[in-house]
Amino acid sequence: MKTIQKRFHSVRRKHVNLGDFPTLYLAVKKQGFSRSTISRWFSKVVDKNDYDAKDRRELINVLTKASRKSSEDDQLRA
Repeated sequence: MKTIQKRFHSVRRKHVNLGDFPTLYLAVKKQGFSRSTISRWFSKVVDKNDYDAKDRRELINVLTKASRKSSEDDQLRA
Protein backbone atom coordinates (compact mmCIF):
# COMPACT_ATOMS: atom_id res chain seq x y z
CA MET A 1 0.00 0.00 0.00
CA LYS A 2 1.35 3.40 -0.97
CA THR A 3 1.45 6.14 1.60
CA ILE A 4 -1.10 8.93 1.41
CA GLN A 5 1.71 11.33 0.54
CA LYS A 6 2.76 9.34 -2.53
CA ARG A 7 -0.83 8.80 -3.63
CA PHE A 8 -1.66 12.49 -3.07
CA HIS A 9 1.26 13.64 -5.23
CA SER A 10 0.40 11.08 -7.90
CA VAL A 11 -3.20 12.31 -8.08
CA ARG A 12 -1.98 15.92 -8.07
CA ARG A 13 0.23 15.25 -11.11
CA LYS A 14 -2.66 13.65 -13.01
CA HIS A 15 -5.29 16.23 -12.02
CA VAL A 16 -3.47 19.55 -11.67
CA ASN A 17 -6.66 21.62 -11.45
CA LEU A 18 -8.17 19.78 -8.46
CA GLY A 19 -8.20 21.42 -5.06
CA ASP A 20 -6.53 19.90 -2.03
CA PHE A 21 -9.64 18.16 -0.63
CA PRO A 22 -10.72 16.44 -3.86
CA THR A 23 -7.12 15.38 -4.46
CA LEU A 24 -6.93 13.90 -0.96
CA TYR A 25 -10.29 12.19 -1.51
CA LEU A 26 -9.01 10.43 -4.62
CA ALA A 27 -5.76 9.55 -2.84
CA VAL A 28 -7.52 7.73 0.01
CA LYS A 29 -10.48 6.25 -1.89
CA LYS A 30 -10.79 2.49 -1.15
CA GLN A 31 -7.27 2.32 0.32
CA GLY A 32 -8.11 1.32 3.91
CA PHE A 33 -6.35 4.19 5.69
CA SER A 34 -7.21 4.77 9.35
CA ARG A 35 -9.07 7.85 10.54
CA SER A 36 -6.00 9.06 12.44
CA THR A 37 -3.78 8.76 9.36
CA ILE A 38 -6.34 10.57 7.22
CA SER A 39 -6.74 13.30 9.85
CA ARG A 40 -2.97 13.80 10.06
CA TRP A 41 -2.63 14.14 6.29
CA PHE A 42 -5.70 16.35 6.02
CA SER A 43 -3.92 18.78 8.36
CA LYS A 44 -0.73 18.59 6.28
CA VAL A 45 -2.18 19.09 2.81
CA VAL A 46 -5.37 21.14 3.28
CA ASP A 47 -4.96 24.81 4.26
CA LYS A 48 -6.27 25.26 7.80
CA ASN A 49 -8.02 28.46 6.75
CA ASP A 50 -10.12 26.64 4.14
CA TYR A 51 -12.46 24.97 6.65
CA ASP A 52 -13.57 25.61 10.23
CA ALA A 53 -13.25 22.88 12.89
CA LYS A 54 -16.81 21.54 12.44
CA ASP A 55 -16.40 21.27 8.65
CA ARG A 56 -12.99 19.65 9.12
CA ARG A 57 -14.50 16.88 11.27
CA GLU A 58 -17.25 16.24 8.72
CA LEU A 59 -14.79 16.15 5.82
CA ILE A 60 -12.54 13.72 7.69
CA ASN A 61 -15.62 11.51 8.20
CA VAL A 62 -16.26 11.64 4.44
CA LEU A 63 -12.63 10.71 3.72
CA THR A 64 -12.68 7.89 6.28
CA LYS A 65 -15.80 6.39 4.70
CA ALA A 66 -14.31 6.76 1.22
CA SER A 67 -11.14 5.01 2.36
CA ARG A 68 -12.95 1.81 3.31
CA LYS A 69 -11.97 -0.98 0.98
CA SER A 70 -15.53 -2.18 0.58
CA SER A 71 -18.51 0.05 1.08
CA GLU A 72 -22.11 -0.91 1.78
CA ASP A 73 -22.90 0.01 -1.83
CA ASP A 74 -20.35 -2.51 -3.09
CA GLN A 75 -21.84 -5.21 -0.89
CA LEU A 76 -25.36 -4.46 -2.12
CA ARG A 77 -24.26 -4.82 -5.75
CA ALA A 78 -22.67 -8.23 -5.19
